[in-house]
Amino acid sequence: MAYFISLVLHPLLLPSILLAVLFYFTSPTVAPVSHSLKLPFLGIIFIMTFVFPMCTAAIWLLSRQIQTPQPKYQTEDESLETYPEVNLHMQNRQDRRWVFVFTSLIYVIATVLFEIKAQNPFITLVLASVTLSLLLLTLITFFWKISAHSVGMSGILGILLGFNYRLGESALFYPILIATILVGLVMTARLYLDAHSPAQVAAGFFMGFVVNFITVLVLL
Repeated sequence: MAYFISLVLHPLLLPSILLAVLFYFTSPTVAPVSHSLKLPFLGIIFIMTFVFPMCTAAIWLLSRQIQTPQPKYQTEDESLETYPEVNLHMQNRQDRRWVFVFTSLIYVIATVLFEIKAQNPFITLVLASVTLSLLLLTLITFFWKISAHSVGMSGILGILLGFNYRLGESALFYPILIATILVGLVMTARLYLDAHSPAQVAAGFFMGFVVNFITVLVLL
């Protein structure tokens, strides 16, 4: 269950999930986007914030492992050979930091493109808020391992509460309630999997929530 929660609520999926909730489960006051443009926008956002970063991360990690192959046990008919061990988990901070750098660059490009081409302040605001928290996460990763899952999920909660505070929109009550529960589940899952220490999970929560909440208050 902990693995399932970590997979379904992967940080790179959260921008698409958040915008889908705002598009289809809130009023036009919160998400002023034409109905005919909602699905195309979601498709583009999914590709730019999930598909591109995942492909980039996979290429980077696989190339790293091919360059540093692991020894394979010698058999009676074979000489000692080396083969790369394919492992897409970012188990060291060097892999994490460069994957985060590439992902941050893609998110910056996505935000700028939506600002220039789509000219939709609502989507630009959400992407800018997420991108800012990702940039700070990347900077911190150069010095300390912090929970990206906690940053992402608490960031959604911060954005929803920011919109609720600014707009006073009652339709956000249930999304906020569900997001609060999911924050607890994600943090518990990361601790259960021993992926992070309690300090790293707590730091991720506070950074993601504060950055996104304040960003919405300032820019909305």
